Amino acid sequence: MTLHKCELRAKSLYRSIDHMFVKTRFFDLEMREDAMIADHREHMRRKFCAPTQNRRNAALAIEQFSQPLSSKEGTHPVSVSRNSADACALGYALIVIVFSREVFVCKCPTLERPKERHPELRFSIGKASDLGRLDRSHHNAAHLKELSERLARNEYWLLGEIDGQIVTYTWLHTLGRIEYRYLPNCVFEQSAQAGYGYDAWTPPELRSRGLRRHAFREELAVLQAMGKQWETSFFVKQQLEGATRSLEQVGIALTPLWRVLLGKDRKLSAERLCDDDLTKPLF
Repeated sequence: MTLHKCELRAKSLYRSIDHMFVKTRFFDLEMREDAMIADHREHMRRKFCAPTQNRRNAALAIEQFSQPLSSKEGTHPVSVSRNSADACALGYALIVIVFSREVFVCKCPTLERPKERHPELRFSIGKASDLGRLDRSHHNAAHLKELSERLARNEYWLLGEIDGQIVTYTWLHTLGRIEYRYLPNCVFEQSAQAGYGYDAWTPPELRSRGLRRHAFREELAVLQAMGKQWETSFFVKQQLEGATRSLEQVGIALTPLWRVLLGKDRKLSAERLCDDDLTKPLF
């Protein structure tokens, strides 16, 4: 699978847009070009490297891409990281965006709430009043508006807290359709036996501490309490193997059902990986 990265460097968002610039670099990990990447390169060059009249667009792009994204769809084909040490030293924000065109629809069996739980991590149902508790450095106004709209649709917001601080969260819903919105028209029909988990998030400084594994077990228990037998999720290719190993440590079996690929013609294709009718593509 071909990946490429667009690295954006910009001065602090708190400084004047007039002093802002954006620099892009592209990496072809397979050392080969294809039409889709070439087109995207040109699009990004025009959007972010144009003269001063486009500096406002650059600022908006930086704000849009400044949110760290989690490992499950969340688990976006766009993942963002930031080198805060270099940024502080140079007075710049460093943002790396990784685009993936290959994702997997997976399932996990739901389970009862485990008896052995994290000694400090406590879970609750998120409410509109909890939006104000989120770290604004990772949740801008547009993001908070989107989360508020999810609550208005009665989606389930699972919060994980330690000492009153939100350290992880996940979104769940039980609708008949699931969508991977970062690939065009990537929509699947879902059986009533399943619920969908997405947009899992943990602050960058708290990742790799096992919080997500505990949260995943909790969301499986939540879905079982709703009468669901399975949880479905999207995983990008480069994160699937690591997620599978991590979840195995707490007894969760992750089964890929479909491989979805965005082709060079910009059309989606779906390859069935498991003889299972839990989901089916609508494209």
